[in-house]
Amino acid sequence: MATGSLRFFDLIYVMTYGGPNHASEVIASYMYYKAFRTYQYGYGSAISVVLLLLCLIVTVILKKMFSSEEIQY
Repeated sequence: MATGSLRFFDLIYVMTYGGPNHASEVIASYMYYKAFRTYQYGYGSAISVVLLLLCLIVTVILKKMFSSEEIQY
């Protein structure tokens, strides 16, 4: 659920395009807006790197929390 919330670009883009005054934007739709609507490619690339790091950090934390140790018989 936590990593899934980082991937909701398609639903928000299709339904609201970021909503009125960017009210329903997530980081992925904000990255798209900055890179391809305002033509600030460097800023959009920086946002995508931050999004990648957030995904990696959340994935590692969740993997450590829910990892199970092997039981040897």
